[in-house]
Amino acid sequence: MSVPLLYRLEHLEQYVTTPTRLDRTLDLCFGNIPGVYVSKPRPPLGRSDHNVILLLPKYRQKLKTEDIQTKTIQVWNDDSVDALRGCKEITDWEIFFQSCEGDLNLLTDSISSYLSFCVDAVIPTQQVKLYPNNKPWVTKDLKQCLNNKKVAFLQGDKHRVKQYNSELRRKTRLAKLHYKNKVEEKFTTGNAREAWQGLNTMMGRAQKPALIQCSDPATFAEQLNIYYSRFDRTHTQNDWTLTSSSSITVDKRKVTSILGRINPHKASGPDRLRGKVLRECSVQLGDVITQLFQHLLDSSFVPRMWTYRCRRNLTPGR
Repeated sequence: MSVPLLYRLEHLEQYVTTPTRLDRTLDLCFGNIPGVYVSKPRPPLGRSDHNVILLLPKYRQKLKTEDIQTKTIQVWNDDSVDALRGCKEITDWEIFFQSCEGDLNLLTDSISSYLSFCVDAVIPTQQVKLYPNNKPWVTKDLKQCLNNKKVAFLQGDKHRVKQYNSELRRKTRLAKLHYKNKVEEKFTTGNAREAWQGLNTMMGRAQKPALIQCSDPATFAEQLNIYYSRFDRTHTQNDWTLTSSSSITVDKRKVTSILGRINPHKASGPDRLRGKVLRECSVQLGDVITQLFQHLLDSSFVPRMWTYRCRRNLTPGR
């Protein structure tokens, strides 16, 4: 006559106390420390006929997990780009040149500030939540299907759990296929940067940590600023001038062509204008940027904001 395992291990405690199939407890988990875990049922995986048991420790754990991040992004679509282009087309750029009265520093700062103001006023924004455990192919519809399955399981409706389980497998397969095709499309179109980002995300490769680790980034950045600008401390002239004996003529068509080829993923310059703005509005900004650069070249002048901010915008780890 065989003796049940529970009686042979009477000095150990069975942690699984909830039924796994109907009213029977098939899963066994023993331990020599009583009252350590609490068992909770979860929906079955795939086509399994018994529930999954989740063992949670009764003591409070100090988990080091990332918090949910809320990020504000700009929504660039055809309507917002057309509105931004229209804002640039109706702008009277001659007012900037007349009101500055030959002050090229004020002229450059005014045009840059106005362009940034137009982007903030016209391009809509949206707040998104970034979850640290989200897979890139997990969509909003997939999350809703998973939540419906959990609700049906808690209500004890086995028929609905089976339906949602089948629907969840189908939607998961389609979501993964859609994401795979999206990554492959990046390779075929020559966008290697985003393609490798997608592959790293699929493989779970974390981003490389910053090479410079410091407790106070602001203080460290200021120390770098002081070190690299030590040669300019004796320079008493606030404005920088260039000397050139040959006259240079700026061509509007070439300026427009160069603006249209700007990589929108590159970092912005000292004027804080994004490359996407200059590229999308290359036709509308070709005239004013041509005039601005022509004034700067004729005066052999470099605006203060282009030199000062280059020395101040030092960020550790970048």
